[in-house]
Amino acid sequence: MHTGSLKLEGRRSQLLSTELTQRFYDRTAPFYSLSTLLFHTRAHERLIEMAGPLNGRQVLEVAVGSGELFRQLMQRNPGGLTAGVDLSPAMVGLVKKRVHGASNGNGRWAGRFLLQAVDARNMPFPDGMFDLLFNCYLFELLTPSDIDRTVQEFRRVLRPGGRLLLVNIGNTGRFFNWIYGWLGYAVPSYWGRQVTPQVPAILERGGFRIARSEVVTQTLYPSLVTLAER
Repeated sequence: MHTGSLKLEGRRSQLLSTELTQRFYDRTAPFYSLSTLLFHTRAHERLIEMAGPLNGRQVLEVAVGSGELFRQLMQRNPGGLTAGVDLSPAMVGLVKKRVHGASNGNGRWAGRFLLQAVDARNMPFPDGMFDLLFNCYLFELLTPSDIDRTVQEFRRVLRPGGRLLLVNIGNTGRFFNWIYGWLGYAVPSYWGRQVTPQVPAILERGGFRIARSEVVTQTLYPSLVTLAER
């Protein structure tokens, strides 16, 4: 890695903070769905396919964003609990409104749900509470030490044998990587940095075994979809 790349990485690390990330997503919450529509839908669909049957399970999504995946998880889990957390209170408020707006005519929800503004590094759930944990595009916004803390927390709240369903930004071509690198430098609280090459080691350190991993591309945007087991 030459000097320019080292400076770029150092600058991103300095700017990645939970406070900046929360403020950024609070301000952009009303518009975030556009990003999902353009880049994330296919990755979400593949993630759900990998997860298998959800009904009757204890399901957690960490970093719900604007709630597109969360609402799909709720629809597939009418007999269980679907919980979601996000660092941004504005995002959580937006998802709550959308979930309420999607209720059926008699005012009852399709299953139990819980939504909270929570830091993923320290979640208010008992050990082993969840069967499945979904997480999309969060590691990119964290420092290396916070990624490890977050994965340890994922493992804590999952039951033995529980499944982690993970999406990260892909790392498949020099041109995309170059563009993404500079976007991450310009707006680190949104784009962050690519961590795909480190994902296997990150999960192994956290006590997970990768069962399946593949790249899904939408609008030239690659996403690494991973199924891991506790």
